Amino acid sequence: MRGRGLLPIVPGAWGVVFVPITSAEPELWELELRGLDALLHKPTDDMVATLDGGDRGGQLRVDFSQASLQLAETAHRLDIAVIDDIAALRVVSDRWTTHAALADLGEATTFDGRRIQVPRAVLLPDLSPASVQTITHVSFPCILKPRVACGPDAAHELAIVPSEAAALAAGGGPVPLPCVAQQYVRHRGTVHKVYCGVVPDKDGSPACRIAVQPRMSSPPAESVEQGAVLRFHSLRDMPKGEVVQEGGLDEELCVIAARRLAQRLQLRLFGFDVVVEDGGAHFIVDVNFLPSLKGVHGAAEIVDGAVALAIREHEQRKRARDGP
Repeated sequence: MRGRGLLPIVPGAWGVVFVPITSAEPELWELELRGLDALLHKPTDDMVATLDGGDRGGQLRVDFSQASLQLAETAHRLDIAVIDDIAALRVVSDRWTTHAALADLGEATTFDGRRIQVPRAVLLPDLSPASVQTITHVSFPCILKPRVACGPDAAHELAIVPSEAAALAAGGGPVPLPCVAQQYVRHRGTVHKVYCGVVPDKDGSPACRIAVQPRMSSPPAESVEQGAVLRFHSLRDMPKGEVVQEGGLDEELCVIAARRLAQRLQLRLFGFDVVVEDGGAHFIVDVNFLPSLKGVHGAAEIVDGAVALAIREHEQRKRARDGP
């Protein structure tokens, strides 16, 4: 992130200065953290994964590394702000628990009569006939995603399934299991990457600031409705080329959604992906913690502001607890 102009070592607009944790020895972390106001970490990039049962059809299991957990525990013991808490990251690193947390988001997220929705989804322990039958509650075509949302490379192996027959013919599983079958939203090939930070508003109160970057997304449903399962890697195999500026994204609605997500998931720095259905309906199809901010206009203000607010609110809680 520092190579992208983020995490400055001199005070920026919010007065935040970032210093790296340089030691690989846990016993030295307390010395490095002492005197600091906050820890900005990304344990979702340092997860321990096992794949039981082979490369295809195996059960993917992950957890944060012991080092990541110990670093966060050290920060808590020193009573400094942590961005973001491990408990919140456990939720967002699991696609099914994230879906459960956001299942009724559409009912709560409205703006001027419009609302943002979350696709229907079911959890599949395997691709047995009984499990595949439950996908009918989602509808075909659908998109299969590993339950594990981040960390290992296998978490980004996805598949578009055009029909029940194609799912049954896929064998042990086109993606690591367990997986989530998510409603495929028909759209024009653009996913809107929404980057969010909970920052101080002009009056000092918390506010969500967003930056939006359109990207080409997975193939349109029409291209896979007839045929076999289409497997792809969401970080390597996405279409390349000029993004179709299809318009129709309601950024005011996205700001409201960001506020709801921050409250529901207890996150300060996060991102979510929005696709706009052909009829104009907005769907949140993915949520992640501290996504790559490469080329994102305004990224520095989002990161610095979120850290500044986290420090301020943490200090306020300490004063309320300990007295002046």
